[in-house]
Amino acid sequence: MRALENAMNEDRTLMVRRGFDGDGDSEQSLVERILDLERQVDQLQSLAKELKQDNQRERHELAIVLQDQVQQLLVGTRMFANCLSDSVRDAGDKHLAGQIDALLAQAIAEVRALTSQLGPPPIRPNPANLTNHVNIGLG
Repeated sequence: MRALENAMNEDRTLMVRRGFDGDGDSEQSLVERILDLERQVDQLQSLAKELKQDNQRERHELAIVLQDQVQQLLVGTRMFANCLSDSVRDAGDKHLAGQIDALLAQAIAEVRALTSQLGPPPIRPNPANLTNHVNIGLG
């Protein structure tokens, strides 16, 4: 956008250097060029806003997948690893199970941190809560 603003300023400067005399043709040409550049600036600003919104939407979608799917799989795996650790008698196997648990805990923490960096996922209504609110309102 700054490039277009610079181009507009350069056009004005160029017209002055060329001895812009204010006749109708040159003035009309300059006005048309300025209007065209202003339209381009508006279009670029609109595209930049749309790109930012798309980026934000993708970040939220990724945060949702990480929170609702990946993190849940890791937590479930960690629970099974703890069950396995509790049933193992061999000291070496217990140590190995402890290492698995530690790695899973670290992976869960990393997913939480990444989800937080991506921004909080949008609040999604719980259908059960909506049903309760509707029933209360009708009852």
